[in-house]
Amino acid sequence: MKKLIFIVLTVALASCANKSDATLSEDPQGERISIFCDHIRTVASQEGIPFAEAAARIREIGYSGADVWVDQNPSELKTLDSLGFHHSCAIVRINFNDPKWGRSASGALAFVKKNGYSRLLLVPELVESPSEEVFAPMRKAVSSFVQKAASKGIKVLVEDFDNPFSLCGNTALVDALLEAVPSLGFLFDTG
Repeated sequence: MKKLIFIVLTVALASCANKSDATLSEDPQGERISIFCDHIRTVASQEGIPFAEAAARIREIGYSGADVWVDQNPSELKTLDSLGFHHSCAIVRINFNDPKWGRSASGALAFVKKNGYSRLLLVPELVESPSEEVFAPMRKAVSSFVQKAASKGIKVLVEDFDNPFSLCGNTALVDALLEAVPSLGFLFDTG
């Protein structure tokens, strides 16, 4: 279990947690270490224990925030809240090449507001053939989405994602996205 928890700790540091140079604090405005909820499920599965028990163990070792998918199981959300996990951020995948991407976007923003999150980690779906002709309209769509989120008081962030089929697949693509959408937040995926 200790080895597994160490692996989870190492991988999860790329989450949406607030960081500062202060010591770890339970203050929602202070530093906290967050974990992707998927990693809690992995611990539960590998250890053969219920999600609630895995979450409690992870909370005990110092994680105080949880990053959840916008389609997260409601019982898992209740469990995280009951254990005092802070709402670090919600995560959504959106296919900006689909003309109906606005449905996913609206659902994600509704989840964020309903569940008390203020940040949304955007994971743009991978494209079939990466090119400027594909990525340019995606950037415009992301800009529109970020503006809509901002009007609701929601901060949208992206991570670098080392995949040539990703809108955030390398430094040049990340730079182009952040230039096209200056109000988009950026997280380095240290995992």
